[in-house]
Amino acid sequence: MKGYFLEIKFKGHNGFKRVRHCIIEYVRELLPDDYFLMEVAINEAVNNAVKHGTINSKYQTVTLKLDIIKQKRLIIRIKDSGEGFNVEHLLYKLRNRDISDSSLMDESGRGVLLMLHAADLVKYNKKGNEVILVKRLNQVGNMAEV
Repeated sequence: MKGYFLEIKFKGHNGFKRVRHCIIEYVRELLPDDYFLMEVAINEAVNNAVKHGTINSKYQTVTLKLDIIKQKRLIIRIKDSGEGFNVEHLLYKLRNRDISDSSLMDESGRGVLLMLHAADLVKYNKKGNEVILVKRLNQVGNMAEV
């Protein structure tokens, strides 16, 4: 079984508030030039997980995992305990640039667009309850301290 550099489980926005500073500080160290957009992407992914993924869930848990692949990529996985959503429908709208769909531009609907802008790759599992954000690391020298 694969281990992760960091794995944190929390419940709701209050749980994330308790661990957020540690996660963001770590991302800032790894991405000194690009941390702000990744911070926004992480916040959006967590907000989506808490808002949509834990509503009907018995356990209401969100899991955030950080990993570094070959000292070249930061992998951030955010998974909620919910039933997921129709990823294919969302990706279809984004691929076809259907931004006329107001749900993509609403304050509560543009998080995926922000994630796509911040990360080099955004991927969802089939169920739609986990998002994976991948970001290339620019300065390998920062890895020696981690």
